[in-house]
Amino acid sequence: MIAPSDKYAGCRIAVLGLGKSGVAAARLGRRLGAQVTVLDSGAGESLDRAAQALREESVSCVTGAAALTCQDAFDLAVLSPGIDPAWP
Repeated sequence: MIAPSDKYAGCRIAVLGLGKSGVAAARLGRRLGAQVTVLDSGAGESLDRAAQALREESVSCVTGAAALTCQDAFDLAVLSPGIDPAWP
């Protein structure tokens, strides 16, 4: 089990993408004590299930068009490998 870390405690982390690696990154961030928000502009049943599971673990999830217009401030962003880093 990974213990909370003073380095990430209270840190606001944005995880971009709700695929397997995004879910894992979100869970790790929570275990380290961060406030985690996952953003994914996609839609669908599997994405909804993943978002609901993370919400039950105190992870905020913003999906669909709202993910593209999120104005929240973050201290750190984790880009999922499935997202092209050149995408605006």
